[in-house]
Order: sequence, then structure tokens, then C-alpha cells
Amino acid sequence: DRLPNAPPPDPALDTLIAESRSSTFLLQQASTADLDTNAAWREYVVRRAVDFDPRNADALADLATMLRVLHRYDEALQVLERERGVVGDDPQLLAEIGRCLIGLQRYRDAEPVLRRALDGLDDGNAHYLYGVAQDRLGRLPDAVAEFQRALERNPTHRDALNDLGVSLVRQ
Repeated sequence: DRLPNAPPPDPALDTLIAESRSSTFLLQQASTADLDTNAAWREYVVRRAVDFDPRNADALADLATMLRVLHRYDEALQVLERERGVVGDDPQLLAEIGRCLIGLQRYRDAEPVLRRALDGLDDGNAHYLYGVAQDRLGRLPDAVAEFQRALERNPTHRDALNDLGVSLVRQ
């Protein structure tokens, strides 16, 4: 039941988590664990919340985000697809799916998902991700336009600024 290398910070807390029937409590406990120093513990607690309430969109989103940050894109994508079954084609969720597909270097798969995300989401990150897909598919003018859109929405988006410069040089 316990993940390898997931020691509880406190035996009493571990008992509470193991016996908890509240996904809210579990997610609160998980949020206190730092990913850099205690990712295994956090994953254990979030997975416990998902096991208890498999249709809890917040628990699924937290687990998927954690897995993505840890570069476990295949696992994150599976969790995001589960979340999609709960909430449908939410634009932010589609952007996260696109982000994982880009992490897996599946640019052809990411492009239509991100295009659909942009139909309902007009933010810097979504435009940046779509620009990355365009760039990796060899569509430099489209990539440049998307990086510029990302910067219009978020002028401090460092990755968009960097990739814009690289794309302009390559173009």
C-alpha cells in the first residue's frame, strides 16, 4: 500500500492518513509536503486521496501536476485522461494534456489538443505551449506568432521570450 521510500513524517499522522475518509484532509496534508524534499510522501498522500475518491477532480489534478513536475509525463497523462472523464474538455485541462504530450515529444498529438485548449483559454502559457508544438513541427512563422501572443499576455514569460529569440534566429 505504501510507496517505496515514503516514510511518514510522524506515525500518528500516518495512521490518520491511512484511515482517513476525507479527500480534503488528505489533499491538505499533501500540500504541506515539499516536492523537492519529500515527493514520495506527497505522492503517497495524494494517491490515497485519489483511491478514496477516484472522481475527485482536485485530487486528480494535484496528482497529475505533481507527476508532470517530476517529469513522469506518461503517468501524468494517464491521470489527466481520468480527470478528463470527470470534468470533460476543460480548456485548462486540455492545456495540461498538451504540456505532457510536449514533455513526451509527441508534438503532432499535442498540437490539436492545444488548439482546442486555446478555443477557451487565452493565456500566456497555452500560447507558449502551442508555439512549442509549432516550432517542433517545423512551422517557425506560426511558432513565432504564438510566442509573441504568449508575451503579449505575459511579458515576463521567460521561456516564451527565449524560444521567440531562438525561433527568430532559426527563421
